[in-house]
Amino acid sequence: MALFPLQPPRVYDEPICEWALACAEAEDQRMNAVKRYRHGELTTSEQLEVGLALLAQPDFFIQEHRLLRGAFRPVLVFDTETTGLGPLDVVIQLGYCLLFNGVVVDEYEKIWQSDTPSNPFALKVHKIPNREVLNSPYYPRVELDAFIDLVQRVQAVGGVVVAHNAQFDVRMLDRTAKRNGLSQFSVPNVFCTATHLKRVPVMERGPTCKNGDVYKFLGGPPLRLHRALNDAKATAFVYEEGLSRKWW
Repeated sequence: MALFPLQPPRVYDEPICEWALACAEAEDQRMNAVKRYRHGELTTSEQLEVGLALLAQPDFFIQEHRLLRGAFRPVLVFDTETTGLGPLDVVIQLGYCLLFNGVVVDEYEKIWQSDTPSNPFALKVHKIPNREVLNSPYYPRVELDAFIDLVQRVQAVGGVVVAHNAQFDVRMLDRTAKRNGLSQFSVPNVFCTATHLKRVPVMERGPTCKNGDVYKFLGGPPLRLHRALNDAKATAFVYEEGLSRKWW
């Protein structure tokens, strides 16, 4: 039985008293889950179940959000790979990971279709063949729509959206959105680890503020960087380490 059941749909050929009773039972079940959480009685998997339910229905579970007071504040960390750095270049890969309380509960990485070839420098970095991009079955408009929806849901419940060099990623996603018929891609208040790391003493974060350098300096497990999902995971590790070290 779900810890956070939705209000059951109204079936108009059934007595309203039965529907009202089912609604009350669902609310009691959710309130019991909140109570169990406050007393530390939920298992890790149950905590994740509650967190994902809250994220999926941010406009429905308003009362529960208030009671939990941000206990399930999600962190969405994303990264992109692009065809280059020029004014005509676009995003060809998006990667992200979604965390609750430092635990990854969802991740994504896809190569997006584009007829814009990567320049030699970009190819050397991300090693995504132009042919693979051209023949990808994943269309930027569809993937961006889904990502924008996730970003909005995360921010609606008080979550944090994180990126390294966030200004660049947001700008490139915005350009890709416009090139594919969407009005814009705008994410207010993205937490940029690159910007915040500059305020951390060198002896604590290493000699540079580059994502991979800081990740390795902090002892992150081996990752093949310069692919969007792994770069997002590295950023997530740095962000969570920064929280534990009170850097931000």
